[in-house]
Amino acid sequence: MRARAAPGNVGTDALERLRQCRLALAGLDEDGQKIHSAMFDDDVLSLAHGDGTRRPPPAALKAGIEALFDPSVCALDDYLFLQRFVPLEHHLTDMYATAGIPPSLANNICIECGTTRLFGAFLKCASRPGDLFLAAPTYYHSLPDWCERFGVSLACVPTSPENGYKLSARALDAWYDSEVLTGRSPAPAGLFLFNPTQTGALYTPGELADIAGFVSRRDLVVLDDHVFAGTEFPEAPPAAYLAVEDGMADAVVTVGGVSKSHNLANIRIGWACGPANLIDEMRRYSVSTIISVPRLTSVMALAALRDDADYLRENAAECQARVELISGCIAVWNKKWMPADLPSGGFRLVHTPDAGHSLLLSCRPLQGRTWSGGVIRNSVDVARFFLKEARVAVSPGYSSGLDGCEVRICFGSVALAETYPHSVAAETRVLLQTVEEKLRSLYMTRSDILRGLIAPLDLSPDPEEMFKDGRILIRTAMIDRMLPAMERLLGTESRMADQVRKMGAGR
Repeated sequence: MRARAAPGNVGTDALERLRQCRLALAGLDEDGQKIHSAMFDDDVLSLAHGDGTRRPPPAALKAGIEALFDPSVCALDDYLFLQRFVPLEHHLTDMYATAGIPPSLANNICIECGTTRLFGAFLKCASRPGDLFLAAPTYYHSLPDWCERFGVSLACVPTSPENGYKLSARALDAWYDSEVLTGRSPAPAGLFLFNPTQTGALYTPGELADIAGFVSRRDLVVLDDHVFAGTEFPEAPPAAYLAVEDGMADAVVTVGGVSKSHNLANIRIGWACGPANLIDEMRRYSVSTIISVPRLTSVMALAALRDDADYLRENAAECQARVELISGCIAVWNKKWMPADLPSGGFRLVHTPDAGHSLLLSCRPLQGRTWSGGVIRNSVDVARFFLKEARVAVSPGYSSGLDGCEVRICFGSVALAETYPHSVAAETRVLLQTVEEKLRSLYMTRSDILRGLIAPLDLSPDPEEMFKDGRILIRTAMIDRMLPAMERLLGTESRMADQVRKMGAGR
């Protein structure tokens, strides 16, 4: 029988890391007193928010409006207890089967109110108090909190920044040899895999095949989080699935959703496929704790998935352009100082993202520097420094298992509100079309007024104009705010002021 850890004994450090990061982003000290700007303050430019990139696809809005008109589809007065939304389940099964996931897994679907609840359902049904689970650095920062709720411990496996902090069979074997075989740690019960990762790295099929071998040898259960699938940049391959590898039929639960890819975070829906016995238990947990997933959200998610190709391409192209913009800003930072003044190669991307809405930035040159807030030791101090001195929020890597000065720059949702006006015309057209169709079905007539409004117009938003404000704000945050703050800290005058001021926000 597998030895078990005492509940919470490995996760205590991870929870403390999360607490310190949340205090920093809230601008609070240990006593809860505000000592500097917070990420939600009006004058702060946030590179720490993980919201969407724009409004969701109009097709999702149209489907939602139609559903509200049709009680047989979306009865707001009915719990729909135990009534599953089969069209969405069938679409997801086809989607997973097309990706190569075996029918024994793809046919079993659990739909929940967001991927957070899927993590909870998985932990409730696939673990017991005292179990130990593994994850790589850059894991989602709330993961230790979720584990603690179910009495599960979390261990962070040392991995390589050169490999994007992805798990590998070699790193997993090395951890097992140094921790389990020496008696320092109990044997793990499972692991969490994020693909794409929180900082935009993609696992190759070969890497996943090797990980599958470790999972089989150690008899583990895996949650494979694909919430960022669909955000892969142009020319990048689609995210691969661990579940397609040999021997994984009874081991892997694959999680997905539309919060990141289709910008439908606030409708709170996610799904999972996996072994029948485990998915059945997750469904039972879901029914017992939420009764049913709102039908409206299921209808909107299905419509988004059915009509998304151009939409996803535009979003991915913009995110890739923002990575290039940020890389250019970092190059400007590094040109401000002599190479000897910037240890470890200066400010740099830890790895270049291939997907997602954020990247990992090493701020190693700030480590050890002293400012009014004390000595900069790690990414929590870096976040406090930029909040107070530059009124810019960045996300500390400390809450995701990183000990140095690595921070996440979340670029996807910068100037999100400024994208809304560009969607108004297209959404209005969808609204009018939907209302007109309903009137025609009721009265067998056509409104000439509505026809005149909607028929001749092409109201699709221009991505270049829609995303322009976001690029401007990224440049403002990094060049006009963060750079002067670092110049004050490092005590070096700018040598390229003219070039910086000429730097545009374009692609």
